[in-house]
Amino acid sequence: MQSERLIFRKFNLDDKDDVFEFGNDDETCKFVTWDKHKNILESEKVITDYFMKNNYCFAIVEKISNKCIGSFEFKADIKNNSLSLGYVLNKTFWNKGYMTETLNFMLDYAFNTLKVNRVYGVHIKENIASGKVMEKCGLKVEGEFEDEEFLKGRYITLIHRAILRKNYLKGEKRMKQLEMPKNGEKVYIMKTNVGEISLRLFNEVAPKACENFITLAKRGYYNGVIFHRVIRDFMIQGGDPTGTGMGGESIWGESFEDEFDANFRNYRGALSMANAGPNTNGSQFFIVQNSKISDDYVNYLKNSDKKVYPDEVVETYEKNGGAFWLDFKHTVFGQVFKGMEVVDEIANTYCSNDKPVEDIVILSIEEKVFEG
Repeated sequence: MQSERLIFRKFNLDDKDDVFEFGNDDETCKFVTWDKHKNILESEKVITDYFMKNNYCFAIVEKISNKCIGSFEFKADIKNNSLSLGYVLNKTFWNKGYMTETLNFMLDYAFNTLKVNRVYGVHIKENIASGKVMEKCGLKVEGEFEDEEFLKGRYITLIHRAILRKNYLKGEKRMKQLEMPKNGEKVYIMKTNVGEISLRLFNEVAPKACENFITLAKRGYYNGVIFHRVIRDFMIQGGDPTGTGMGGESIWGESFEDEFDANFRNYRGALSMANAGPNTNGSQFFIVQNSKISDDYVNYLKNSDKKVYPDEVVETYEKNGGAFWLDFKHTVFGQVFKGMEVVDEIANTYCSNDKPVEDIVILSIEEKVFEG
């Protein structure tokens, strides 16, 4: 089985070095119930005596490197037609959206292939990252139990989460990216010489990209900066004070890492970081303008034997448009909720070598509190 960037397969002894790498790491093992592996022999034993004997235990393999980067397992409760879940991911691969991608895929497998009624999991209260992954994928909190278990010399508080098949199939796991802001939420108004573009930012998904954008905006860094690269039916790009596409820097004075989440995509209206390759984010950004994915691409994504895009993602791209080929290459950290007609006007301006002949200028970016 495979998703966009990952392969899910049974473990074998060839995985022993990769399993030892994450099974021996203190930070990776901080919140797991088992003791870290002391040597390769322990990793081999875990593979043969546990991983390989569980029909629903999968190695998480990164396609690009063919490396086993973690494990995911379901435990079946046949009487109640339910599955409990558990996972671990090599810390080197944290903050890339891999665990969200894995859980999204496995929920689809559980509800649409195995036809179970309920999927549930628990996490230690301090393990905030794991809780966020489950929350993003639609698992709701059912309870918090103080000092529920004694683990590694201390009592731990566990948070229980679950999702039901009927709610999963109803789409309870909504496309949060495309929702309107809530009353009281901070939003950002980009004023240009052709109109205003209103933006939501996703701090919980891309905290560094949001902090960078907000801080630069408040400093006036973007004031007077042009949209230097404009391609109709694709995107509009700005954020470089030199206006060449070669300049600009982050608030830290150096590039910062990508932040990916499988639930936030380059749909039409997405605000994403421009870059020159992995983990080269600075000050430049773009807004996706493309309003239609070709029927050929949609049919391919829907009907390919290697169906790597979830149905709801394909349907959203088909309905809204976007640039799916940029997913997991550019950090999505915001979304236009008002003013796409201004984005379209900018995208349709006359250009020479993808640069508007008449400057399209950002006058200011102001923070406001949304009142619906």
